[in-house]
Amino acid sequence: MLHALRLRGPLAGDPTARMLHAFLLSVALWFAIWISIMVPAYPNPPARLRAAALQELIPLGTLVLLHLGFLRPASWFYLAGTWIWTTDVVAFNNGIHSPFLVHYVPIPIIASWLLGLRGALWGVAACE
Repeated sequence: MLHALRLRGPLAGDPTARMLHAFLLSVALWFAIWISIMVPAYPNPPARLRAAALQELIPLGTLVLLHLGFLRPASWFYLAGTWIWTTDVVAFNNGIHSPFLVHYVPIPIIASWLLGLRGALWGVAACE
């Protein structure tokens, strides 16, 4: 099973791609556990199902792009998807007063790690 989850191909030797791959696997697993606990208890099932679908599709889509050998598009897909998910959850949960605003904080940090200074600046601009 673990062999099937390994990153192969041209990105297998890239430390950034390997770290992103490990990060995405853990995020996908964590979200799957979290969703199975929270969806039944959430007061608004359609909104929760939409957020849950985004939570799972973002890391899984990024993993697919990584396995195809596209590090930069995978990075942009993950960052844009995370921003869309965060904005959706914040808008649904009291807007500017939402505790979910803290989910914007790691976006520029991850962008700087994956895409460098230009990506970090785009991440900061998107999260303001």
